Amino acid sequence: MIDNHEAALIAEQWHSVITWDDPGVAMYSVTSTGKVHGDLHRERLLAYIEMNLPAAREMDQRGDPPVLEQHNSNVEELEALRTWATNFEA
Repeated sequence: MIDNHEAALIAEQWHSVITWDDPGVAMYSVTSTGKVHGDLHRERLLAYIEMNLPAAREMDQRGDPPVLEQHNSNVEELEALRTWATNFEA
């Protein structure tokens, strides 16, 4: 499983903050702290990961490399982040 630092590196690729209501703020929180901040944050983070899996598949089809060398694809990386978020104890 990835560690907090690796989670932050992956989240940095996917976060989006156009407004503070943007769903990507959940990723930004991981980028800035390396933590899951309770159940609501976890819920939003997991939903945002699911929402971005189609984009990760497209990136893989284009040949875009994942952030961390230990992963074979962008989808694998988001799945690792999902596992980390699910298991993180706030």
